Amino acid sequence: LSHYIQSIASYIFKKALLEIYERVRGAKLLIPLHDGALYEVDDDKYEDIPEYARRSNFIIMTGKGYIKIPLALEFKAFYAIGEAAIMKIMGKDENSNFGLEVIDALANSFSPIDAERAFRTSSRTSEGKSPYVGGLLPSAFVPIYELLQDEDFTGKQITSRYKFNRHDPEYKRAGKHTNQILVQTSRMLNHISGDDVRPGKVDINPSFVEHLLTGYLGGVGTTINQVTRCIYTPIELAVTGKTDLGVRDIPVVSRFYADVNQGSKLGKLKHKYYDLIEQVDAYKYYNKQYKETLKGDDRRDALYEFKDKDMLKNMIILRLYKKNIDKQKEAIDNAKNQESFDNGNKKLEKTLNKLFTKVKPN
Repeated sequence: LSHYIQSIASYIFKKALLEIYERVRGAKLLIPLHDGALYEVDDDKYEDIPEYARRSNFIIMTGKGYIKIPLALEFKAFYAIGEAAIMKIMGKDENSNFGLEVIDALANSFSPIDAERAFRTSSRTSEGKSPYVGGLLPSAFVPIYELLQDEDFTGKQITSRYKFNRHDPEYKRAGKHTNQILVQTSRMLNHISGDDVRPGKVDINPSFVEHLLTGYLGGVGTTINQVTRCIYTPIELAVTGKTDLGVRDIPVVSRFYADVNQGSKLGKLKHKYYDLIEQVDAYKYYNKQYKETLKGDDRRDALYEFKDKDMLKNMIILRLYKKNIDKQKEAIDNAKNQESFDNGNKKLEKTLNKLFTKVKPN
């Protein structure tokens, strides 16, 4: 089928789904921009869906997961603009640059450069200031760049490399959902060239190998990876009695259905936290500049116009929470094992949630 016929068919299908959804469930909020408007304003699960999935698919929430229907190329730009708009209207994404997102959505329709994503910052750095420049690189170099950053284009960490396990062999530092065949191969190579405790001469992180295979082989690499996972699962069950096989590992099915990733919340909260610090620092700087550079009535008038009660309140709240947040971040950095690391992240997420229930968006 041509792109034209696919676009028309996709449009008719989407319109029918919207009408069915409205009649069956009765939406609380319906804005003809994006399907996200069909969900309640307080439905946080929609936020936890990766942005690239929300803007490239028609999403239908189904309890713990969601059905995703791929959009035709011709619709993606306008659909992405609608998604960005509805998140703004719902108050779910106060800190994003809507203008830049609109330009990026239109540019991506004919340009390989992802401008908006290129200027975002990593939530895993100590100050949240590390830009993802992978959006400006040619596709051939993106997987390698992401390996060097240990972060994929969604902001998710590729491996499980942390301070507390820095002396372990790489197979012990693989990402949680890395293909177990690759993990066991890495373990075997490490054992042959050393032992299971210390890194051997051949010490390769299986998550890196998996990322390169899926990155450079595209859909073929992803399918091979999924098929091998499915083949290995019975063996894993027989030996260990457990498996982490999920919907994401099943070929074809994973293209149309996915589980909501609750783990993405902390990353978003960190971004909001660093943005808040930046806003407060900027406000204090400009306030100081007005006091130092202006005199008399000019200074009084400028300070009166610049005064922001919400920002002053945010400054006080941030000061009350920042010391505790810094301590929790330090505890995470110095975690002795995976359990204390995970517990530290849970505490930090809880603290940041409390902070943002009191802070007013600016």
